Formats: sequence, C-alpha cells, structure tokens
Amino acid sequence: MTANGPVGDRPIRDGGKPVPVSRPHAKRATVGTRRAGEFDAGQIRARLRGGADKQQLIGELRGDARRRAAIPELAYCVWELEGETVLATNGFRPSQSVNSLRRQRVIAEFVLAALLRIEHQAYERRFNAIGSARSAPNHLSALVMQQIGGLPFQKELRRLLEADGLPPNALHPGVTSGWAWARAMGLVENASEQVRLTCDLEDNELLAELLEDAARPGSLPDDPLIAERRADLDAQAMREIRLRIGTAEQHLYSVERSERTSSHFAAVRDVYKLAAAFARRQHQGELIVSDSRIRARELSRSMTFMRRRADYLQRAAEVHAQLNPALWDSVLRAVLTHQRQCPEVRSSFPCAECTPQLAQTIKDERRTGSDEPPKATAAGQIIEQTSDVGRSNESPPERLVSTRVDAVLVAVSASTTARSSTVGLAWVTEDGQVGVAIDQSPTDLEAPLLAVGRAIADLPDDLSLDIVLRGRPTRARARGRLSVQGTAQSADMEGTDTLDLLDQLRGQSPRVRIVNEPGMDDDQLSQAAAELSKVALAAVRGGHSARELHKEIDTVAAKFGVEERKPLLAPTPEAQFVAVTRSTSGEFRWLQPLRRDDVTQRRLPLPTAVAAALDRSPSGSRISLTLIHRSTAIHGETADLVALVTADGLRLKSGYWPRDFFPGIFLDCTWKPSSGRFIAKTRRLPQPLSVEGHSVGYQYDAQVFTRDTAPISEHGGSVADWVILTLRTLGYLDPDGRAVLAEDALERNMMELGFPPAQLPQLTHVVVRLIREGRIQRVEGSLGPDGRPVFPALRYRSPVELLSFRPRIVQVHRDEAPRHQADPRAGQRPHKVSGFVRRLPSGQSASDEALEAHAEARRHAELANDAPLKPGFTFVRKHRRLG
Repeated sequence: MTANGPVGDRPIRDGGKPVPVSRPHAKRATVGTRRAGEFDAGQIRARLRGGADKQQLIGELRGDARRRAAIPELAYCVWELEGETVLATNGFRPSQSVNSLRRQRVIAEFVLAALLRIEHQAYERRFNAIGSARSAPNHLSALVMQQIGGLPFQKELRRLLEADGLPPNALHPGVTSGWAWARAMGLVENASEQVRLTCDLEDNELLAELLEDAARPGSLPDDPLIAERRADLDAQAMREIRLRIGTAEQHLYSVERSERTSSHFAAVRDVYKLAAAFARRQHQGELIVSDSRIRARELSRSMTFMRRRADYLQRAAEVHAQLNPALWDSVLRAVLTHQRQCPEVRSSFPCAECTPQLAQTIKDERRTGSDEPPKATAAGQIIEQTSDVGRSNESPPERLVSTRVDAVLVAVSASTTARSSTVGLAWVTEDGQVGVAIDQSPTDLEAPLLAVGRAIADLPDDLSLDIVLRGRPTRARARGRLSVQGTAQSADMEGTDTLDLLDQLRGQSPRVRIVNEPGMDDDQLSQAAAELSKVALAAVRGGHSARELHKEIDTVAAKFGVEERKPLLAPTPEAQFVAVTRSTSGEFRWLQPLRRDDVTQRRLPLPTAVAAALDRSPSGSRISLTLIHRSTAIHGETADLVALVTADGLRLKSGYWPRDFFPGIFLDCTWKPSSGRFIAKTRRLPQPLSVEGHSVGYQYDAQVFTRDTAPISEHGGSVADWVILTLRTLGYLDPDGRAVLAEDALERNMMELGFPPAQLPQLTHVVVRLIREGRIQRVEGSLGPDGRPVFPALRYRSPVELLSFRPRIVQVHRDEAPRHQADPRAGQRPHKVSGFVRRLPSGQSASDEALEAHAEARRHAELANDAPLKPGFTFVRKHRRLG
C-alpha cells in the first residue's frame, strides 16, 4: 500500500474524461508507516514506565497524525502489558512489579479509549462536512416516470441493478457504504487479483489468514475491502485468540510453580504477543475503513456518480415504457412542453423540484381522459359511465377500467369459527410484506372489514393501496364502508378501532381502492392471505404453535419477495392484547404471560373479558386456583391454591409462585363460571434453554422476558451494562424478543434511565466494542409514519441505522438443567451477584465463553484471585438475581 491509497486503484476514464479515484489515506500518514516524531509501542511503553499520566499522554497524542499512528500501537501495548502481568503473577520474574504493570495497563486502556473517541468525533466531522452533489444531468423524463410508475418502476430498476451485480440501494448509498460500493459502481478500478482472492475466502479461511497476518504483519495487503472483512470477523477472531490464551494459561497452571521453566512461560508470552499484534492490525484496518467511507461519500456526490444514477433511471424508464407506451408518450410530451417554459431547466439540477407537480398533472390528465371527468368513488375507483338506454332508474353498474401503476396490491383475509368471536386476520402485499393479527368480531360479516382496517393501519400511510378481498358480497360491503362521502379526518392510530379507522378514511379516495377483477378469488396472493389467517387463528386456539405461524409467515414472505416484517412492541406501557376464547359451554380459555411484578407479587392478571365476566358472576372474593406445574419446585404436579379477587386480577392468599417461575412464563388458563374454579397450567419445553444465562424450561413470551429480566440499574454499573439495559428496557421489541432502537436515540434514552452524564464520552467506544463482541448488532431499519422504528427496513422509506439486542439462547440437556427446591425465601428482593468461579461435574471443562468472561474479569481486576481458571472449573458472569 502506498501513501496515496490502495495498491491497484488508478484513475479510470468515463466518456473520455479522467475520473478521480479514491485515495483514502492521502490526507494522513500511511497506516503502516510512522513519521518522525510519531509514537510506536516501544516509545509508549517507555513513557508509561517513566510515570506519564493519562491526561499528559492524551495531550501529546491527540493531534491527527500522532493520534492515528498511536491508536494501533496503544492497542498492542494493552495486550502486551496484560500478558506480562499474567506471567508476573505466575512465577516469571518481571523487570517491573505486578502493580506497576497493572497501573500501566489501566493507563494505556484509558488513553486508547479517549483517542478512539476523539478519532470518531473527527471522522464524524469530516463525514458531515461533505456537502451534497453540485449538479446532475437533465433526466426529468426518468424522474417523472419514477414518480408515476411507483412499485412497478422500482421493480424494473432493481432488476437492472441486480443484473449488474449491484444491491437495490446502490443509487442511494447509506452512511456505511464504502469501497465495495465504489468499486461496484465503477468509480474506481477493480481490486487486484490478490485482494479478490482474499475476499472470496470463506470466513474460517480468512480468519486463518488474519491470524497469520498478525504473526507476520504485511502478509495481507492494506486494502479497504479486506479491512471491511477484517472488521466483520473481529469478534470471531478474538474468541479464537482468547481460547488459545485460556489453553496456554491452563497448561501453565497445571505445572507446579516451582517446576515451571522458560518454555512454559514462552507459550503464554507468544499467544499474548499474537493477541497484541492482531489488535494492532485490527485498529489499522478500522482507520482504513473510515477513510474509505469518507472517500466513498465524496464519490457519491461526484458528477460521475450522478451521471451513472441518471443512466440507470433512464434505462428503467425505457423498460417501463415498453409496458405502457401511452404513458411514456404523455410523459415525453409533458416534459418537452414544461422545459420550454421553465427557467429551472438551466439550474444545476434541471427541473428536479418540478418533478412531483409535473407527475401529478400527468396522473390527473390520464385519470380524466376526456372533457367530462368520469365518476370516481370515494374508494378511488375509476368507473366507466355506460349508456342509460334501456336502463331503469337504479344506479348504473360499476366496472373498473384502469389499474393504478402507483399503488401496492394487498390481499387481505379473515378466518372465523362458529364457536368463538375471535378471528384471525392476515394481509400480504405483492412484494412479500406480511402481517397477521388476532381480533374480536361480533359477526362473520364484519371480520373481513377488520382485516382491511388492519392492513391499512399497518402499512405506511403515504402508500396507495389496491385491496384484494375474496367474495363479491365481501367486496361490496367493503366498498360501501369506504364510499360514503364526507370530510376525512386524520386517522389517529392510538386507541383507534379498526372499524372506526375505515369510517375515518371515508372521502380519502386517492389512497384506498377495493379491487374487483375476475379470477381474484383464485389468485396466489389471495390464497396466501387466506391460509395465513387460518394459521393465525389456529395458533391462538392451540392447533398450531407460534413457531409454526412464524414459519408459515417466512414461507409466504420468501415466496413473494422479502423476509417477514414483524410488528414491534413500543416501550410505552401499551395494553397487551391477550386473546380469549369461549366455548359453547361457557368456558373461558386464554394464554397469560406473567410480568416481573406478577411473579414477585404473587399475581395472576386477568384479560378484560374474563375480569368483566368474573365481576358479573356470583363468585365471592375468594377463588380456588389449581396450578398444574411439572417441576421439582413443588410437591407433585398439582397444587390447590386460594386466590383473592383484586382490581389487578387474582392474588395468591398465601404462598408464592414456584421458584422456577420467571418473567414471561406462559400460563394456559381456563375458567368455567359455573364451577368457579380457575386452572393454570405451564407448558413444558421439549428441551430446556439457557436464555441470557437464565434457565428456562417452559414456554414463555419472548418480549416480556427481554423487557422484564433486564438487570436493574445501579450507580456504578459499567457503560456496557447501561447500553444493554437501555436497549432491553426502552427498545422496540419484535415477537422473538429482539430489541431495536435508533442509534441516535441511545444517548437520550440512557439519560432518561439515569445514566451518569460524566460517562457519556465513553459511549461511542463502548458501543463499537459491544458490536465487535457480538453482544449487540447494528442493523438497517426504517422509521414508520408514526416515527417508530420498523425492522427490517421498509422499501419505501429511507434507511436508518438501528442498534439491536438479541437474547442469546442455548439449548441444554434436561439432566443439566438446574433442579429447584421449594424455597421459603421466595419473594426476596432482587440483588446483585458478583462473578464467581464454580466447580464443574467430573469430565467437563469450561466453555469458550466462560474463558472469555474470566479473562475479561481478570483484566478489569474484578476477582480477588487473579490466577488463571483451573481445569475443571468454569466462570459465571456477574448478574442480577430476582430472588
């Protein structure tokens, strides 16, 4: 790699003119080479031995050139000092005391974190200083066609991009678009053969190459593409290195202290040297990636890229014109007429701001099509007026004569049963978006209307919708509900009933239309929606599991184009809907998750329908409750309890819930008013799980578990703990328990929970570290019309970066699951448990994760005994215990 940029990137020509290529390191010293006066690891160690303090080092190294050279060297020093500390505490005679080595390591870690924070701030300033594009070619006809063409146009554009090996968002690069995007768009030359071969390696093969490069620096070129792959494999590589460290330390510890020789110490020293060299190379790679992203951002504003972008839009418009030549002729005539008169044609972006108004004018003219406008219903249908000769005074029949090119086709369905008012609702869009829900409908006739309202409420309100319903009478009822003329109100989604929503949409004719086309009842989209609604209803009634429902959703989504987009639960105290079924004999049945307060306060909450029926029943304030729970926490499988009726539901009169109850556990509840007895039954999992370190042996609500088992914050908690706590407490949850939160909202939400402001400077570095360790992820989502995050991203909205927390779930053998005994201390207050070492059963050894956790605890001086983990022992992280 040269000082000007990656080897092999040379100017290329576009239309006979030179195109500048990216040189991501032109404004700084080359990553792998230090200028005079810059610090290397040896100089930093000398300064630390000489007694330099934190602020003094930060002041010396904060300048751009020194900072960028010092960051990799500091990372090297941190690992080197940790290795020397381990050797010194295990009998190797160091040149310095153990306390001195520890002090130097703490200072090096602090300075490294401070410089990384300064570097990130400098990166953001450079990135945000890049302005928008200065000009673009005149491609108004393509822009207008894109505005009118809607989803079909976007599909043609995606096909063109995919044919050239480009992602769907190639014309709108995000903040993380880097060298791979620039090369794919042809803005720089292709990578060298060595870079291509390296990037084509499988993860495990590239991991071996990265470790070899750490042992022999320079064996891999410093190319941005390799640097991006390097960053992706950082966590996996660190796990491998920590495993090697743990193995070397255990081998050293197995030898008596008096018998340890230089060869025993050499193995430990070598693996720490490898870790130090790897950390240095990873930080060098990060600097390369950040520079390449800045240069890619500059290229995305260049005239070369704007020409490429205009060319793709023009090609997509020409392909779309073949499907609708009349529309293309209208666009060309309108554009020609407009640009003869508009002064904006001579601007840097010719008539770009005129596009929406021009597109709307063309759509209005095409809808009219004659001197006298055709009849339009309030649901947006264009109706052909037929001759009145030979007709009675009845309203003329309505027949659709046009199909909107700017609408999304949505099939909706509702599934009912004669024994219950519960209905299953489903909707599927033509591009594979899927939604399912459960609701209550007083009649079968209103159930499809609920499905229509659900689809309208779930999809973005700036989309036009063509609704497909099965059955002519059903379509007529839906059109009648929407076609009543009147002043439309703004639909407030908070607390709005779906039928009320349809009433509020009256008069909003451009948005929603009920399609009435031959053969729609047998259409694949309609069939998929109908099947989904049946599975959704069966999942509530016990015929299918939630896992089977999600599998069906995934199948439908994959068939029509995109992955499932699950609804997200907001952090506000929203009323959680619990579906209740009632049999012909009058028996109520529902599946009730227990919240944290329910477990600790001995409470069984009741759904609204059950609570109302209980108020009307002759039962007194004391209720018999039979708990069926197969566990060692209670004697036998059945316990007869007495509960008191309260405003919050049922509260156990004496005793507690079994000790193995946890927040989120499902209780399968039944109540027959004639008998007055409640029955609550747990559902045992076929295979026990360990979820975020908690033993789980029963079916549970993943959303409740993520929210209610989050560790309670205390003063003195680490910044990483605060980040995880905030995501779990205030993030938006999907049905699998994943929590997402916009990255730019993290700091504000942490402060809301009481995060100490003095620790804010550490936040950026900690988030990056958590992502590397795999504890959280950075994902791409969208913001819905209500401002809430949507994940995965909506195709129709600009992407936003979200932070995601996903619970770690590990299957365990049932004989390894902890056995619980009845405990009179149930209800004990939550308390903090420090990390500790625990003996394993004979023949077992500590997992890689336990070795990593133990090494981390030693590095942060959290253990009284700083010795390596002995064979036959494991390490349990510090955590909060709920009783």
